[in-house]
Amino acid sequence: MSDATDFGLIQRQQKQILDELGEFRDQLTVLTAICMRVEGAVNTLTTEVRAVHSRHARLDRRVRALEGEEGV
Repeated sequence: MSDATDFGLIQRQQKQILDELGEFRDQLTVLTAICMRVEGAVNTLTTEVRAVHSRHARLDRRVRALEGEEGV
């Protein structure tokens, strides 16, 4: 009888470990998705900053051209 009890205990512990492992995998999947979303946002932000810089540089060139025309 003690063997059956020991196997029952081992079975319950193994089930608990497998359940915790499943929860760990789910949490890891969620955290990985969050990291990927943040990485995508950073890449998009970089593109946006470059576009704003380009727009600002174009406006600066236009202003300098107008100032040059007025000064002549």
